[in-house]
Amino acid sequence: MKKTKHLLFFSPGFPVNESDTRCIPAMQLFMNALNQTETVEISVISLHYPYKEKKYKWNGINVCALGGNNEKGLKRILLVKRAFREAKKIHKSKPVDHVHSFWLGECAWLGNKIAKSISVPHSCTLMGQDALSSNNYWKKIKPLPQLISLSRFQEDALKKHQPNAKTLRIYWGVEQEMTPLTEKSIDIIGAGWINKVKHYERFVNIVDKLSLEVKSLSCELVGEGEQFNELRNLIQERKLENVIKLSGGVNREISLEKIKKARVFLHTSAYESFGLVFVEAMALGTKVFSTAVGIAPEVEEISCFDSD
Repeated sequence: MKKTKHLLFFSPGFPVNESDTRCIPAMQLFMNALNQTETVEISVISLHYPYKEKKYKWNGINVCALGGNNEKGLKRILLVKRAFREAKKIHKSKPVDHVHSFWLGECAWLGNKIAKSISVPHSCTLMGQDALSSNNYWKKIKPLPQLISLSRFQEDALKKHQPNAKTLRIYWGVEQEMTPLTEKSIDIIGAGWINKVKHYERFVNIVDKLSLEVKSLSCELVGEGEQFNELRNLIQERKLENVIKLSGGVNREISLEKIKKARVFLHTSAYESFGLVFVEAMALGTKVFSTAVGIAPEVEEISCFDSD
């Protein structure tokens, strides 16, 4: 069947190859599903990652990586100009019907300009904390593109500073072939980027209290980030080295295998736009306990608790 629609996506990062499963998993799942639609052709311009400039195929999708590597100053200006040139080349090769950007930031700003120059619609998925008032691009991007939200929680955060913003809510999904385990070897697991927003000190505090009542408690934290060493020190201070295992950064397949082995997935974050890991954990037969962030308050099967 002939592909009748051509979609151009802008993202700050995109997987370097099919094995790069750690790069924005939700976007990868979405792109793969969309690519299976016989009438849609997809082109991607990735600004910063992969770090080297190249053009390649990812699961049959044409990707133009500009290798911006988060450079500043003059290099950033030149990067924007290259993005414009590549977008025009893509449009000339096959007319683009719709521009879509991920994150309301540099990509959305570019998407707005490109969409206007070729007279096509532009939409933008709010991926995370870009929905908050601290994002300076709310002042730079006028008019706003069609905004795609991922949860009511995210929409509520947006409405606090953009009360008139119109959004369409489209949830992420996961693969259908996920199979739960009946025998579990991990009591409590957490997974994600280890930073201030995730508040993994709460994870440690909860496990610390539970360990006083439950003997031989087996817990694990999967992830890396700027607060990894601080968290490791906290675990050592609480003498929980034999209770909480820090696994570091692993690919998505290994992370899912670990979550599958756990009885409980414990999430302590102060903010999530969606929380793909909630859906993954439930699909793998793992009970989810979380602060009321992302889709957690919307899902009856998720047990929410107060952050305090």
